Amino acid sequence: ALTIGFGGSAGVEGPARWLGAAVGAQFHRLFRRLALRFRWARRLLAQPGVIVMAGSAAAMAAVFRAPIAGALLATDYEGDLSPDRLAPALAASASGFLVFIAFRGTAPLLGAAGSYHLMAREIFWALPLGLGCAVAASFYRRLLRFGRHHLGRLPLPVRGGVTGLGLLLLALPGAWLWPGLPVTQGGGIELVSHLLHGGTPSSQALAFLALKLAATSRTFAGGGVGGTWLPSVTMGAALGAAFEAWAGLGQPGLFVLVGTSAFTGAVHRSLLTPVVFLAETTGQAALVVPALVATVAAYQATSAE
Repeated sequence: ALTIGFGGSAGVEGPARWLGAAVGAQFHRLFRRLALRFRWARRLLAQPGVIVMAGSAAAMAAVFRAPIAGALLATDYEGDLSPDRLAPALAASASGFLVFIAFRGTAPLLGAAGSYHLMAREIFWALPLGLGCAVAASFYRRLLRFGRHHLGRLPLPVRGGVTGLGLLLLALPGAWLWPGLPVTQGGGIELVSHLLHGGTPSSQALAFLALKLAATSRTFAGGGVGGTWLPSVTMGAALGAAFEAWAGLGQPGLFVLVGTSAFTGAVHRSLLTPVVFLAETTGQAALVVPALVATVAAYQATSAE
């Protein structure tokens, strides 16, 4: 929370995930005490890791308004999904989602201006977009490793000062050129919403990508704590917007959203979760097939670390 509050490029899903895990740990402690007194409570007692993961899933389902994606994000590790972990996570995720929509409604996180139509050219152009996302994601991962290698040698106070100064310098172009639009700060949902309206020139979208990529790598290389999923979504959206402006395919926002899935899949080494996340957070079934093509291309073109 402090990383985001002080202008770091990190997503709110990080604090939400840890808060959910902490709540899960307290629930496990409560049921363990009840199990010592009551026999019926012993049937409800599960492994602590399972309860902690379920708490994380419930929190992320609420943050993203996506119950299936929340469970997958809590349990998926580079494509490894265990049914023993997934089943409790899905149940907790559904519960967290239902409680959230009771207060905030069912509006999707990434609401598009209109509905999209799936045509052959969208599927065709998804492949080069996926390859472009693979190149950009590989560069981001290398930049992050480079920053951690060099900033990690510095004492913590010096590292924090250097990181803060770098983030301040990166925030200045955005504040000057696009006032009111947080380009480098936070997860970037506001920037994604801006790009979804269409009409963003490719040069401007690439500038968004460069600033967000540099800010995110500087934030986490400097020891920042937070979520990396939403920044990855934002970087993919910026690259998708640049590709969309260049290709001119006539469906504003479609490749912005497809880019979010491909870039996130390449960075987090995941095939299924980004596509499910996209489908749930947009409510657009037509995005699934081009997102699958782009995500598979990006995943295959990047190497595991």
